[in-house]
Amino acid sequence: MVTLCLTAIVPARAQVGIHAGYVHSTYAAEETSPVLKDKAYDGFEAGLDNRTDIIGGILAVRYGLTYTYLEQELTPVANYDAKRVGHYLDIPLHLQVGIPLGIIRVYAFGGPKFVMGLSSRTIYTNGESSLVWRMYNGDLVSNGDVDNALENHVDNELATYAGSDNKAYKRFDILMGAGLGVELFGILNVTAGYDWGLFNQSKLDGVKLHRNQFNVGLGISF
Repeated sequence: MVTLCLTAIVPARAQVGIHAGYVHSTYAAEETSPVLKDKAYDGFEAGLDNRTDIIGGILAVRYGLTYTYLEQELTPVANYDAKRVGHYLDIPLHLQVGIPLGIIRVYAFGGPKFVMGLSSRTIYTNGESSLVWRMYNGDLVSNGDVDNALENHVDNELATYAGSDNKAYKRFDILMGAGLGVELFGILNVTAGYDWGLFNQSKLDGVKLHRNQFNVGLGISF
């Protein structure tokens, strides 16, 4: 008991690091939603961390700045390849509760992640021309002579979003996450977690759309 009390009053120790990992994300919608239901994206994340120990090895707070890239391959249209691409900037704020076991520390973590969407686009390209739907602001940008079949396809898709000025997504979200991690030698971290989107991301009235994601990562502390 005395040892624990002495540990608790030791000044907090900060530890910086970097991390990277795999991300699998979905936009989960209501069963009746006509748009973007359960669309899965795969990608990666990379960023900077700062972990502050409150009680050495037992209780800590982790925060940082993370860039996330997500991509989904779509069915080709006419002779055009199609994909959706998203770029995000995340600020995680997680509480860690751990058990030190010699050179290994096992811990659980949880907390919010504040997300800002930098870019979300649907891209059609065939090497000679391209058409891009910017899903945050509703713009269509073409390069070269776009095939009529593709134009008709995009017009039909955008018809659903006419009421939102062709805007599909909102830029800001908060993900509430939880997961498990293992720290080796005090410097190497392996983590796995899941995040649940708290806010509706759809720009359409009457449509609820939430972004959820699974991630696994590897981090190094200095």
